[in-house]
Amino acid sequence: MAKIGINLSTGSLQKQEKKADTDPGSAPVQSNEDIATRALTDAKSEAGQMTDATEGFLQKNWELLREEEISAIYAAIVQLQEALRSTDKELILSRMEHLNEITRPFAERLMHLTAGKA
Repeated sequence: MAKIGINLSTGSLQKQEKKADTDPGSAPVQSNEDIATRALTDAKSEAGQMTDATEGFLQKNWELLREEEISAIYAAIVQLQEALRSTDKELILSRMEHLNEITRPFAERLMHLTAGKA
């Protein structure tokens, strides 16, 4: 990349060559810390959406669940919400998976009921 500048001591114009820091066709390089921060932010966002959706779904369909299922689901939601206060992405993902496993039978049962009504 060329740049024209004025030499202040002589007053003459000079052409200065500057090499580009990165290949213009490549994306900027992110640090590992930036990538980790982004991954944690994404996990927290997804977990928040998951808890909101699960709670809303429970409020609408609670009569389809047994009491022990409701208790287990709410316990998993609380565990996930506690994990959201941390900076441990793996813990958050683990708690999300746990909530997913607990709600899967409920979701499958609801799908069968809905399919039967169609």
